[in-house]
Amino acid sequence: MFQIDGGGTLIRIQVPLKVSILAWRLLRDRLPTKVNLITRGIIVAKAQFYVSGSGAVESATHLFISCGSFGSLWSLVSSWIGSSLVTAQILPDHFVQFTLSAGDTHARRSFMQLNYLACLRVGCLDRKKPQIVQRLFKLYTSYIPLFVNVKAQDSPVFLISTCSKDNTTANSTFQDNLMSLLSSLSSKAIGNTEFYKTTVTNINPSDSVYGLFMCRGDIVPSNLCHECVVNATQKLSLECSFSKRAVIWYDLCMVRYSNNSFFSTVNTESGVFLMNTGNVSNTKKFMRLLFSTMNETADEAAQALIGEENKKFATRETPISTFQTLYCLAQCTPDLSPNDCRTCLSTAIGVLPQCCDGKQGGRVLFPSCNVRYELYPFYRNTTTNASSTNELVPETNDSKLDSGFSQDPFYLSYNCSSKNTSSYNIYLKLLLSYLSSNATSGETFYRVKIEETLYGLYMCRGDLPSRLCGQCVKNATDQIYSKCRSKQEGIIWYSHCWLRYSYRNFFSKMETSPIYSYVNISSSIAMQNIFTVILSTHLNQLATEAGNSIDRYTMKSLKLNAVQTLYTLEQCTQDLSSDDCTSCLNDVISTAIPWPVLGSVGGRILYPSCNLRFELFPFYMEDVKALVPTSPSPSKGDAGNSLLKKELNVLK
Repeated sequence: MFQIDGGGTLIRIQVPLKVSILAWRLLRDRLPTKVNLITRGIIVAKAQFYVSGSGAVESATHLFISCGSFGSLWSLVSSWIGSSLVTAQILPDHFVQFTLSAGDTHARRSFMQLNYLACLRVGCLDRKKPQIVQRLFKLYTSYIPLFVNVKAQDSPVFLISTCSKDNTTANSTFQDNLMSLLSSLSSKAIGNTEFYKTTVTNINPSDSVYGLFMCRGDIVPSNLCHECVVNATQKLSLECSFSKRAVIWYDLCMVRYSNNSFFSTVNTESGVFLMNTGNVSNTKKFMRLLFSTMNETADEAAQALIGEENKKFATRETPISTFQTLYCLAQCTPDLSPNDCRTCLSTAIGVLPQCCDGKQGGRVLFPSCNVRYELYPFYRNTTTNASSTNELVPETNDSKLDSGFSQDPFYLSYNCSSKNTSSYNIYLKLLLSYLSSNATSGETFYRVKIEETLYGLYMCRGDLPSRLCGQCVKNATDQIYSKCRSKQEGIIWYSHCWLRYSYRNFFSKMETSPIYSYVNISSSIAMQNIFTVILSTHLNQLATEAGNSIDRYTMKSLKLNAVQTLYTLEQCTQDLSSDDCTSCLNDVISTAIPWPVLGSVGGRILYPSCNLRFELFPFYMEDVKALVPTSPSPSKGDAGNSLLKKELNVLK
């Protein structure tokens, strides 16, 4: 099984779901209307999947899940109660918007509670099923221990899950036992408990269910373990409730169950691997260093005694250069013997050349163990005092004019090719004229080609109104012509936009050079572990969000402590594919940020195809979409038709 690891996941996923008329009536008056959404530029009038009164929120990404699809909550509940009176297909024009901004658990809880009310109504109307209400109440109460509020910034990152194909039947004793087991696992993930295994048995041994959870060894003591296990057990209960065996991996935990006992037994058969799509410069040298470091980490994990617990967990760092470090992690379930743990980890390490040869990051996940490596810090130092997470993180003493939000575009840098040519001069004037005129007319992204001779584009920051975009592009066209008019290629970066041209066609291609970087370098590493893990995790999550958004842009704030907030922005050119955008930003995070010597939270990295910035002060406009009228945006399904990507072909 294969999955690309983008290094993060969406924190704010919007999941509209078709529900019953009862659920719809409960919320319809609190949701924005279609007319309101069109006026604000959130949806387009021709979007067939919207109806009058349908709910949605400001988001570039909408994921629609039909309640009639396999594995959905509606299918689970309707088949479990055996009711055929009302099906999801009867209500094709009703769906309710649930946002996960308050956490995955909160959104699922809202939907499930409403659906239970709706299904209860269906059950009461279906007089042929006298036990429906009793069964529904039993199913509802089995979920109650799973409902907890979680903070949005702490939402665990889902990786992948596998459900066996040998299914049980609806309303079976095994299914009841499974729900009890998942509830038990969820309730036990508290305090310092990072590993727990239990069994739910019955008179018939074939109905027994065995299960465990294991949290990553660096997050305890913390509420992150509990939140991760809660999310994992919920997801299993929704997606694998009929399967006799399943395992689910999150970034911070793993949950597994089976109808056969697997405790203290190595399993390396149902594994998965994930990789970072970026490549290292010297594959052979890097892989030698990786194997050496990873095997040392595995040796330590197999024999690990952290405090008074046998954690079977270890991490290790190895410097690659002054500005780059290799970070490795290895972990086994604590019920394995040292020899079995090392055997499992050896198998996982042996998979790395097959999945991740020359890649900037990767991981191999087995039910009994896992390994991971990255070029950025992704785990917490287990020797760091827990209270350090509440300490102030170091700030950058930034004297630049754009320290904070400014309406004036601030010049950053430019780069011209070394090759001279005078024949491009007239073409360049024409190209820059087209770019400037379209920026002042309201286009935030535009590209143009002059015959097959010259190609150019500009990209404005996603939070800016058209007026500021036009001003920035006007300045950029003047400056780049002044500095690069006799060169074959040129690029210029401002705080509000960037513009480039070339004799070669670079449209829709991910390019990572040249680069502009502004970060604070420090020789002291005493404070780094306090903020680098939080920062790298947050940046990776936003990289995935930006790639999945239609306009390839995202911004977000994260509360670090009582007095400090992290503000981040990530963006790609809109002609990049979703995967290329995420890969471009992942390359910035893995290779362009000097994690070993990063001295403070503050900086920006600019590529030709993407860029990111992070600060401890607000530098972007959060409410621009609500304040400034914008042209309607296309649906996600229309993104491939370049409705957002304006391009002009000039033929002479």
